[in-house]
Amino acid sequence: MRSLSAEGTVLASVCNGALVLAAAGLLDGLPATSHWSVLDDLASRSPDIQVRAEQRWVDAGHIVTSAGVSAGIDMALHLVDRLEGTEMARTVAQVLEYPWQSAGSTPEDDQALRKALLDAHR
Repeated sequence: MRSLSAEGTVLASVCNGALVLAAAGLLDGLPATSHWSVLDDLASRSPDIQVRAEQRWVDAGHIVTSAGVSAGIDMALHLVDRLEGTEMARTVAQVLEYPWQSAGSTPEDDQALRKALLDAHR
């Protein structure tokens, strides 16, 4: 995992997976989050981890962490948005029937995309 991080691979964790990243020393100096039940444990791993209890997911560039499972879906859609674009992320969210919005989309945009997807399947 350290070698992947050193190569610039984007690493992501859901829930208490952040504890694994912390144990590897990969969260030192970075903001991160995890499931509410392990946030104290995460903070105790290193005083340099900037624990963000109030955020569902945290993008620290090459490492992205999320809280629980549903926050992991939000994080995954954020990564699709970041790596493949907002339209792709919105399309994936629609296929999943998951209520996700990028920072720049509106409910009307999402309704229009849903209608277009439904029309394409008819």
